[in-house]
Amino acid sequence: MTKKRVPEDIPYGVIPRIEIVDKQVDFLDDIKLNKWVMIDINKIERLLKKGYTSKTFFKSEINVISTTTIHDDIIVRYYFDKELEIVKKFKPRCHIPCDKPIYLTQNKNERLWLLQTYLEELERMVDCLSKDILLIPQIKGIDKDEREMCYDVFNKLKLRYMSYYVAQYFGNYRGGKKGNLIKDVKELISESGLEYLMLIGVQSKDILKKLPPQVIAVAGQRWRADCELGSMTTEEVKEKFSKWKKETESELNRGQSVIGTFYIKP
Repeated sequence: MTKKRVPEDIPYGVIPRIEIVDKQVDFLDDIKLNKWVMIDINKIERLLKKGYTSKTFFKSEINVISTTTIHDDIIVRYYFDKELEIVKKFKPRCHIPCDKPIYLTQNKNERLWLLQTYLEELERMVDCLSKDILLIPQIKGIDKDEREMCYDVFNKLKLRYMSYYVAQYFGNYRGGKKGNLIKDVKELISESGLEYLMLIGVQSKDILKKLPPQVIAVAGQRWRADCELGSMTTEEVKEKFSKWKKETESELNRGQSVIGTFYIKP
């Protein structure tokens, strides 16, 4: 199947989610094989305190995606104004904004309040940030009615690249059911009619080959284990990373498409 053409200035392919440690940073700087990385907002705050921005942290031309998809106990410290200040100062190429913990275990009223807060903050973030920073909002919500609240706001803001956090499918919440992940991703693409989707928390070739072509990027930490970073010479790891990247990205943007029913409007 012919792959859909993707604009060069948006995140595509396997995106290493990195820790701020020399071993990872130096490796990605040296190999010059990856155009994008993802860094948690609390780690970006630490980089700012050391005087770095997205333009000065890496020696090579690597675009940073900052993300608020971090542990609940940490994200609560990053209220809207603090998050906005960090993003404005660090100037990442992309930002995944305003995450709120929304779970099946919460009652409906609590979920709706959190969802509404998330969407209101997203609108404010769009108004406050430079157009040079691409916002990639998360699709949130347990059921279709909740997710449609997201689609309405994304449509209003003309945001056509979205993200979906999937690490919960591999823990106790979903019992590690990969089939649920595949089914849910197809369902939300059908609901939303979105153009591009980034998955956060999965980089498995076995899963990617079963997903629709709208999934064009996958961010996570699997690259470290699969490439055995730290256990071989730089050249050996570079060769292994290059092979893993090529094989994984070959499974992206190629599955059977699903028809969007909600998001794209005339």
